[in-house]
Amino acid sequence: MPDLRASRSSGAGNIQSGSAEERDTNEIEMRKEEEANRSFSSVLKAELFGDHVPMATADLSRNRLGQDKNDSSTNLRSSNHASTTMSSAGGNSSSGRTTPPRTTGSGVASTPRLSANMFTYQLPSKQRPISRDLQLELFSLSPVRSESQKFLLSPQKKPRNISKVPYRVLDAPELSDDFYLNLVDWGSQDVLAVGLGDSVYLWDGLTQSVERLCVLDQKDKVTSLSWIGSGTHLAVGTLKGLVEIWDATKTRCVRTMTGHKLRVSALAWNEHILSSGSRDRTIYNRDVRILDHYVNCFEHHKQEVCGLKWNVEENKLASGGNDNNLFIWDALNTKPLHQFTEHNAAVKAIAWSPHQRGILASGGGTADKTIKVWNTLTGNRINNVETGSQVCNLIWSKNSNELVLTHGYSRNQIIVWKYLSMQQIAQLTAKDLSHLLSEEAKSRKNSPLKGAFKYFNQPGMTFLGGGLPLSDYFPFNRMELDAPSAPFPNGIGAQATDEDKTVIEVYKDKTKNDPKTKDVELSRSLQYGFTEGAPELLNFLKEHTETIHKVPYDGWSVISSIGNTQSWDAVLRTFVTRGDAILVEEHTFPSALETAHAQGVTTVPVAMDSEGLLPEALEKTLDQWVGPKPKLLYTICTGQNPTGSCLSAERRRAIYKLAQKHDFIVIEDEPYYFLQMEPYTENLEERSKKHVHDHDEFVKALVPSFLSMDVEGRVIRLDSVSKTIAPGTRFGWIVGQEKLLERFVRLHEVSIQCPSGFAQSALNGLFQRWGQKGYLDWLIGLRAEYTHKRDVAIDSLHKYFPKEVVQILPPVAGMFFVVQIDASKHPKYKEFGESALRVEESIYRKGLEKGTLIIPGSWFKADGQTNPPQPPTPKDPALEKFIFFRGTYAAVPLDELEFGLKKFGGAVHEEFAENKFIECYATSINPNGTRLATGGLDGNVKIWDTKLILRYKDYQPEEGENDVLKDKMDIDEQPHELKRPVASMSRHNGAVTCVKFSPDGKFLASGSDDKIVLIWEKDEEQANRPKQFGETEADLEHWMVRKRLVAHDNDVQDICWSPDGSLLITVGLDRSIIIWSGTTFERIKRYDIHQSMVKGIVFDPANKFFATASDDRTVRIFRYSRKLNDTSMNNYEFQVEHIVMDPFKKSPLTSYFRRMSWSPDGQHIAVPNATNGPVSAVVIINRGNWATDVSLIGHEAPCEVCSFSPRLFRQDSTKSDQYMTILATGGQDRTLAVWSTGRTKPLVVAEEVVENAITDICWGPDGQSLFLTSLDGSVTCVIFDDKELGEIVAEDVNDSQLLRYGGDRESTVFAESAQQLELEELAAKQESAVPARPTTPKLEPKVKTEDDFTTAPSTPHKPKEEPQATKKISSRTQSVKITKDGKKRVAPMLISSAAAPKTSSSFSQPSVKSARKFDISNKVSQTPYHLPRLGVQTSVHGLRQRDSAHGDDALKANEDQDNDNEDIGMDDPNATHSSYNGGTFRKKMKRYRRWLMKHKYPTPFKFVSDLPNVLFRNADMMNHELSSLIQKKDVVNSQEIINPSSIEAVDENIMFQVVVKSVQYLHKTPKYLERVSNGDSDELISSIVEVRNGSAWPEDDASLNADYAQRLDFQDPTQVIVTNNEKSETRDYIVYFPFRIQQVVPILFDDSLFYYVLISFDGAIQIVYADSGSYLTPQLEIGSNIVFAKQSGRYLLVLTSSGLLYVWEFFGTSYQNIKGSLKGVSIAAVINSETVLPKIDPDSTKKGVNPSVVVEVVRSVDVDPDTGAPYITLQNANSVYTYNSDMMVWLKAVEPWYYLALQEADLQVGSPLLQLLLTKTYTSNLEQIERGKRSRYTFNEQNKELEENMKLRFNEQVELV
Repeated sequence: MPDLRASRSSGAGNIQSGSAEERDTNEIEMRKEEEANRSFSSVLKAELFGDHVPMATADLSRNRLGQDKNDSSTNLRSSNHASTTMSSAGGNSSSGRTTPPRTTGSGVASTPRLSANMFTYQLPSKQRPISRDLQLELFSLSPVRSESQKFLLSPQKKPRNISKVPYRVLDAPELSDDFYLNLVDWGSQDVLAVGLGDSVYLWDGLTQSVERLCVLDQKDKVTSLSWIGSGTHLAVGTLKGLVEIWDATKTRCVRTMTGHKLRVSALAWNEHILSSGSRDRTIYNRDVRILDHYVNCFEHHKQEVCGLKWNVEENKLASGGNDNNLFIWDALNTKPLHQFTEHNAAVKAIAWSPHQRGILASGGGTADKTIKVWNTLTGNRINNVETGSQVCNLIWSKNSNELVLTHGYSRNQIIVWKYLSMQQIAQLTAKDLSHLLSEEAKSRKNSPLKGAFKYFNQPGMTFLGGGLPLSDYFPFNRMELDAPSAPFPNGIGAQATDEDKTVIEVYKDKTKNDPKTKDVELSRSLQYGFTEGAPELLNFLKEHTETIHKVPYDGWSVISSIGNTQSWDAVLRTFVTRGDAILVEEHTFPSALETAHAQGVTTVPVAMDSEGLLPEALEKTLDQWVGPKPKLLYTICTGQNPTGSCLSAERRRAIYKLAQKHDFIVIEDEPYYFLQMEPYTENLEERSKKHVHDHDEFVKALVPSFLSMDVEGRVIRLDSVSKTIAPGTRFGWIVGQEKLLERFVRLHEVSIQCPSGFAQSALNGLFQRWGQKGYLDWLIGLRAEYTHKRDVAIDSLHKYFPKEVVQILPPVAGMFFVVQIDASKHPKYKEFGESALRVEESIYRKGLEKGTLIIPGSWFKADGQTNPPQPPTPKDPALEKFIFFRGTYAAVPLDELEFGLKKFGGAVHEEFAENKFIECYATSINPNGTRLATGGLDGNVKIWDTKLILRYKDYQPEEGENDVLKDKMDIDEQPHELKRPVASMSRHNGAVTCVKFSPDGKFLASGSDDKIVLIWEKDEEQANRPKQFGETEADLEHWMVRKRLVAHDNDVQDICWSPDGSLLITVGLDRSIIIWSGTTFERIKRYDIHQSMVKGIVFDPANKFFATASDDRTVRIFRYSRKLNDTSMNNYEFQVEHIVMDPFKKSPLTSYFRRMSWSPDGQHIAVPNATNGPVSAVVIINRGNWATDVSLIGHEAPCEVCSFSPRLFRQDSTKSDQYMTILATGGQDRTLAVWSTGRTKPLVVAEEVVENAITDICWGPDGQSLFLTSLDGSVTCVIFDDKELGEIVAEDVNDSQLLRYGGDRESTVFAESAQQLELEELAAKQESAVPARPTTPKLEPKVKTEDDFTTAPSTPHKPKEEPQATKKISSRTQSVKITKDGKKRVAPMLISSAAAPKTSSSFSQPSVKSARKFDISNKVSQTPYHLPRLGVQTSVHGLRQRDSAHGDDALKANEDQDNDNEDIGMDDPNATHSSYNGGTFRKKMKRYRRWLMKHKYPTPFKFVSDLPNVLFRNADMMNHELSSLIQKKDVVNSQEIINPSSIEAVDENIMFQVVVKSVQYLHKTPKYLERVSNGDSDELISSIVEVRNGSAWPEDDASLNADYAQRLDFQDPTQVIVTNNEKSETRDYIVYFPFRIQQVVPILFDDSLFYYVLISFDGAIQIVYADSGSYLTPQLEIGSNIVFAKQSGRYLLVLTSSGLLYVWEFFGTSYQNIKGSLKGVSIAAVINSETVLPKIDPDSTKKGVNPSVVVEVVRSVDVDPDTGAPYITLQNANSVYTYNSDMMVWLKAVEPWYYLALQEADLQVGSPLLQLLLTKTYTSNLEQIERGKRSRYTFNEQNKELEENMKLRFNEQVELV
């Protein structure tokens, strides 16, 4: 039932402030003063002239009333003058006194008499007797006569105060907006009838109650209403032409009358006669008393009859129609008495005067806008008044001679007119709200200079008053734009063609413009123009506003702005003052908040829900308000930013009532108003239906705006074309009452002046050519486009996001969607201190890693408090755990939209996946090797006793244990003292990213993503302190914070101490290098010379240099030394020695660390995350010349950490002077590699030594053990046997090696050795550097290209004497050992990237590269361009900048004060050389290849799915090659898999064979017939299918000439070579394909081979005939990677990586036909049904043990060969599910619980497949019981009934399946 609630509006005095009451009082006083003046005038005239002075009467001339001079009513003018009498000459008459006009008892002037004379003279018949009053006058001393005294002393008549506030407001949401209908009528019983849709509601004015009178049947609607005179019966006209009479007292229909063919628009009663007017142009008169009710019919109207009124006293009927005619009918005479044709529009408003006979008033429609008063006695028009608006209804007052008119377009006002003068008595228009203006707005004065501009275009005016440049000097003569033409048949996004485009051509010269287009010529638009905006454009916008909103009050207007942001700024400056408070939505646009905060305005949030702002919350806030109430409510009420919510009409009405009650202004910010969409539905058929067909439907579909409800002018609407046309136009407009907008104009005069002239000319030209209808067509097109994009976004959210933690609310308007997440379900929620914001930050960062930016909801949170503070608003604690993210579907194409949501959905999946371990990021061991420090994601720094770890070196497994335990030992199986650290410190507020012991072991430094570095020191006095509160166990050691180092602006990424401990350097994501004193921990220097995040730092063991590695793809070598003659402690100088760039040009930016290491002999720096060609590498930098001759290749993913053993080794004891160093490397491929400078191959390669990426490595001081940390949360110890790495030399040898570089001296600027002097001399001469290794190559001469680029050689020349053969990594093999429990163990192997012979180099490897040389000065110059304070990455990753509250100037000032870049530097003359950016074409080729791979083969390289990750761990379900790819997702950072650089490293050249055994014939054709010797049976023939996927394009210069647009992402097409008989010497055929094939499935029927099913990486399926290779069907596109395919019987089943099942059936005599049996059924329901969330143990939670969720694994997927029904078996639950196509739901075919009561003999079913699955799951269930993983039942006599019931139910269930 529609909401027709009656609500009382308080009187004007109740809702207005004191100032408003004063204005009403002033108005009354003015009326009193006017009445007093009139009284005084009357008395004065009476005193001067007596009783017979002729009185001036109202001049009814045309000049006063606006009539034509030839008006037919001029002959009545004399009748409007009162007759006067005057005595003849010499008579004793009074001197000219007149008699006042006669009035009736009601005070209304009587009908004037006609008279031919202007004045009438009449002699008095007799002498008037002298009254007593006259006798008293003779003796009175007063100059005023007694009559005048009585008049003056009589009670004063109180002036009438017409309230401008509605007495009642009735909500009528379904009231039809149709001018021609009459849907409201008030009866004589004080009951109001309202027609809403198909119902009639009655509102009782006495009881204020509402009841529904009737509901029409069969989709009929109410079109007219009319009460009978007594008010007991109501006539109802309907859309179908019926007229029903309802008894309101009994609520029943007493009669239904037919006759009209179309709708009945008007009804009128004359006692028992009911007249009805219809769209069929007829008027029926009926006598309702008799059965045959029809009396007669009037048929003179030519169009719809929309107005009817009976004059019961005179028995006359007036009818008005859409033919602009007004007829007067005498009683029931079928011939009209009068026909009035002077109206120019439809005549609907008709009313008979109750005060004068024959007087009729009528009002015209939009094209007429007049009131005409007729004298029906004579047939003449008396009055004609222009009203300016469409006249909808009019009525005469019964108590006074006044008319009340309600108006429609364009002013929508209510006006009270005085008859006969037709003067306006009252006009219900905007309320005066000037008291809400700010002091600044009130103080603004009109500019006299601006005021003079009104004379600028006045003809004949020579304007010399303004500083306007002559438009002749404007260089723009013409502007031409192309736009699509309405009604846009090809859609709004289609390219405009010559046949279908609108050309907007605007000239500077006005005479050249077409006057029909109303263009704003450039000479005017580019001049200082109208501050309000171009009049032509404003007129269009006014008409548009009226069409859409129908503003219900008069006195509103429109002014232009430069967009809603500027409009909002102007609103604040106009209404509020610094210190004021305003109301905003709880979450809103951040820029709007910042605009208010910058002006010192407090923003007080109001609670919201999914539908927007809550009126009840707003009311409660205002009712409890302390202090001055807010003046403004700012709301984005349609398509709210960020929530996408849309306020309903009911809520808007409630909020507007609160605005009236509490006297505030509603700021309606509506940039998304026209982006309202169809409701979201998952039904594709419903989506395809077009819901908006025309303009009327579109306008009606829009939710009513606040502006459309505003009757007082307290809504300011901000509108723009930013979201409907283009944001760059920077054009908007403000709608509101004129008095308030005038203050905006004054502000704009001194701020924006006016919007862009180009924009105004362009937009006006567009709108004028489109017209209002064309613009509505454009908006309708936008609605359709945004609806489709919204649907794609919501579909993707449902598809890719975990439904158990995410709630998706489809928006109905705007550009944004919201993903609401339950943060309490995050596995680290407890660890985060139950902080939802920390969960939000974690998800946000994970999304950035995945490559998708979606904005956290907390960024939009409004927060503010007033002074004095407002009472706290209670909040539901359950809502505190929810967070949300805002995304948009408007910014990217649909494919990118879905791809981006898929990536972010993967991030959410990963974040909410239960992890057993906490990621571990860093480790360090103290100098004596007794303590190991680690740090990780939990924010704790833990200290471990290494003795407890190393004592398990000789651990031997007990008898019966697997031998594999000798190689790996799980820490969870070890004693308690090994598991627990000796100390655990939790002073950091974020993840610990790095830890380092000082060289003397006294201090431990730790860095964190909380930007803090902590210096720890062991407290020897509290070694055995008691257990503290909250600790499970007391720490065995106590470490306290010695110092907190605060200087970084972002995550601290690495730490390093100088060898002597005098310096400590920290680096981080803020691109800063901060140097601290190692003793006092004071900050010495800060350098921000890197252009991106710094992720690695290492010191030279000789104490002369340190090196840093950054994401700007450089390694910088710094020299440091003490200043001469400076004895202070921190007397260091620093300068850049060298910059290494070449090996890192293509370095992936996906690694979190770049941990470098310096060899103990000081000769080499090992730097990870380099590249050598397309593969990942570790580069070795030589000391002195800093050449990068050597790179270590073998890691299959980016390497993140390197660590040299602290000891030197001797490989051959006979060569005592030759030493070697040992290097350990690790990274994202989970592989630990140990290298030696004495060998060309690595010593050890331990693959999958951990379960996730390796993050840090440190060696024990003995050089025989190393510790590594991983993202799987583990700390792994690797111990080498004696001499396994070589013979360890004495420690003094290390010192002797460092003596060459001055390791025994204080760090100075002196050369390290004689060799160094020679090197520096050579470098100064710009000659080739002395090589540190004999294998250093010579550089090719640089070649100048025709584009003036210097191109570096693509491949350096190798020394002729050392040829090397490169071996491909992908070709190596490994030995796999299967243990007893079925697990696979991969034996360690040696990695060798080349089979190079031994050379004289002590560290050789397969690839030799040249080093880039730089000219080094003692200072590095600042970059010639501005870099972000926190690095280039801040513009991408959104890193927080410090001092964000200040402006750019403050930021620059802080930079200047905070960094010491001036002290250190390098002038890089090569920075602008082309060699700096070498290989431009090659880069283009690689980028193009990456783009192709990502789009052509998306699914094998992306890790996003609706299913649990463990589903993809089942290697039995998929092709082996694909399995090897997908398996990597579980072990490699998925972000890296998606990254193009890692895709480049994947070997796509998969080649494999499929062998098929079948009988001698194929496809029923005896082609290959072979009999065995006895001839009794057929011999099976082996068919071989060989797949050769195309190879990649070569990485040579020749490929640069390729046409990228014409080629695929691989060089050659894929070949499928088929040999149907392996004994045949020739192959049968070759088929070529433009895609890579990952799997081949042969299709056999009755052991006969029919088809091959070829499956590609991107989900394409091609079915070919096995004998010929011809296609059975066109290519099938599944759209997602296929992980499993199987044929059973005549059915083929495939399972995609997104968990969707497809089943096809082969049928026909030769199975030559195929049809779909199952379409895209998701198995997610099966997985989720067996996933059980564990109960939370409070005790475990306190101990930091979070419960884990075990997600089910799919064991097998089968398809029934008879029915095609799929069967899924789960690994742990032993459940079997099948899908029922009829019921469209998964059925649980087997419930393992019943197995407890069954024996294997009981498992007998008819289906062979189900029988097999029952046997397997029963056996598995039994094994789990025996291993203690499941419980068993013991059945006896007491529970015998249970056993029997379980057996019975099992049989029933299986039978049903």
